[in-house]
Amino acid sequence: MFKTVDDPAGCMSKEPDLKLSVETDITKVPVILDMVQAMFSKRPEFAKKRDLQFTIELVVAEACTNVIRHAYPPGETGALELEIDISDTAISIEVGDYGKSFDPSSLPEPDPENPKTGGYGVFIIKNSMDTFRYESVDGRNALKLSKMLA
Repeated sequence: MFKTVDDPAGCMSKEPDLKLSVETDITKVPVILDMVQAMFSKRPEFAKKRDLQFTIELVVAEACTNVIRHAYPPGETGALELEIDISDTAISIEVGDYGKSFDPSSLPEPDPENPKTGGYGVFIIKNSMDTFRYESVDGRNALKLSKMLA
């Protein structure tokens, strides 16, 4: 079900705190979130930072759900890769896939005068994190995020 994502370039200076690859299936999201919670439980410095943990869990859930729902054609599955690294100054997240790329800047901002169901994932992610970068290189799409630790 889960496997480690290789680092073919060998450019990581240390092993990330969480690194996994799953087949895109919406039923995997709760399992992914359990793994994020387990990652935080191994880090005592986060015991009293429940708001930060919740923010990271929300962002991971939204980003993974977007890949599952939108990256691959209906009825097809593919790889979803997640990597989280915690340093002394920030939490870095990368969500990768090999499906259809998209331009996050093409999405409209939510209209508070005309609320709708759904379509808020990218908005939530952008407004919850300190950095937001999306890139598509050699068939791999990557959403790269960071949250500074105060």
